[in-house]
Amino acid sequence: MDRMVDQYGLRAAYPYLDNVTICSHDQQDHDVNLQRFLQAAQSLNLTYNKEKCVSRTTRLAILDYVVENGVLGLGPDRMCPLTEHPPSHSLKALKRCLGLFYYAQWVPNYADKARPLIQTTSFPLTAEARSAFSRIKADITKAAMHAVDESVPFQVESAASDVALAATLNQAGKPVAFFSRTLHASEIRHSSVEKEAQSIVEAVRHWRHYLAVAPIKALCNQRHEDWKEKFGPIGLNCKELTGDTEMDDYFEIQDAHIIITTPVHVVKDECRGATLEVVVSRMKTVQLAVSRVSKQTDDKMLRFVAVSATIPNVKDIAEWLSDGKGPGISMKIDESYRPVKLRKVVIGFPCSSTQTEFKFDLSLNYRTASVIQTYSEQKPALVFCATRKGVQQAASILAKDAKFVMTMEHKQRLQKYTNSVKDTKLRDLLIYGVGYHHAGMDLSDRKAIEAAFTAGDVPVLYSPNIQGSNPNVPHDLHVFLPNILERDSETQRLQQRSLL
Repeated sequence: MDRMVDQYGLRAAYPYLDNVTICSHDQQDHDVNLQRFLQAAQSLNLTYNKEKCVSRTTRLAILDYVVENGVLGLGPDRMCPLTEHPPSHSLKALKRCLGLFYYAQWVPNYADKARPLIQTTSFPLTAEARSAFSRIKADITKAAMHAVDESVPFQVESAASDVALAATLNQAGKPVAFFSRTLHASEIRHSSVEKEAQSIVEAVRHWRHYLAVAPIKALCNQRHEDWKEKFGPIGLNCKELTGDTEMDDYFEIQDAHIIITTPVHVVKDECRGATLEVVVSRMKTVQLAVSRVSKQTDDKMLRFVAVSATIPNVKDIAEWLSDGKGPGISMKIDESYRPVKLRKVVIGFPCSSTQTEFKFDLSLNYRTASVIQTYSEQKPALVFCATRKGVQQAASILAKDAKFVMTMEHKQRLQKYTNSVKDTKLRDLLIYGVGYHHAGMDLSDRKAIEAAFTAGDVPVLYSPNIQGSNPNVPHDLHVFLPNILERDSETQRLQQRSLL
């Protein structure tokens, strides 16, 4: 069955042994997918029992699950072994019972609720443990999950208590999965901040198969807002320093204990590298002088977290950022860790002897539509050009050439974005589903276009050089057009490492 699905491209068909489920968004789509499957089955002389077939239904019971209106629930037969299970009378029986709680991933804060059972060492069970056992059985019986839609952005909410970590994976404000675990004895002694940070790391690691293939709400400015709200009540202040930061806010960095800099590979940049090197070195020197005077403890010392996707000599950077008492910790994560492998395609076009480099680059703008149509798979595409002027010019050409299929609701959403931006040229392009983004735009316009692109309402976004303040937004296709940039009125061709 699996080979048949692959051979005939039946993307809406999901086989399991000798059963096949055909899923669709609406009745018309379902009829088309069903007809394709029946034709494929007939060509292979496959037979099926019509009495066991169920079609054109919005509610389906399969593998002891119940699927209805985008919600996945547990079938009553599947819950019988759990609901009828009596309280355990031995440690071995309790561990066997806890093994039945596979569906705990559907229960929020399961680790906290199960703590009285996990910590039980004597029998019969205490009143608290029996109450926890009954409560968990009731929660699992009523559990239901909204189906995951990979076209909708994910949002991860995490938290930590004194004894457990917990997280919720949401889409459109509705939970699609829960995660929790109890803390080990050594972890319980960690500070509240470390527990909160650990809950974030483990939640992302646990759901990396979702977060790596769908848009995730993880932009720097959004993370700053999340951390500010989460860590503010416990006395930790989070600040974001970018080109949009007011000068008065820069003075608050003198009270910082953790500095996160990304990308650190700009240290080799001719213009900004020296600045970054001087800033970090002066901060280390000042911090060392202050610590000698005030006799600060190690947990109050300034720490750096440097992130880069391309730098090769990570150990050298770690040594530079170390405090002198010992080597800095460096972690090198290569391509083998990617859940979704990158696909790199190089497309060459001939340049006639009569064409100047300027005219050749201009001609590439007229080829962008076909490239996006071929490789984007109807998913968001980000296009890099050499200059801000080139960005606007290329976006205008694409708006005339590309014909995106849009529903009336989609057009209405684009009209709302159009009414909210101040840039008149951007307004003219947004209505066609094309936008651009650069540092010279008003901050409110940049945030509006980032929101529209992240939501999937703007299929294509143009931005200038990759070494500038380009948008940090999720996308599936990245087009470099062409591989040059303009800086300080000089045109430079990008090195291979910078391009990658």
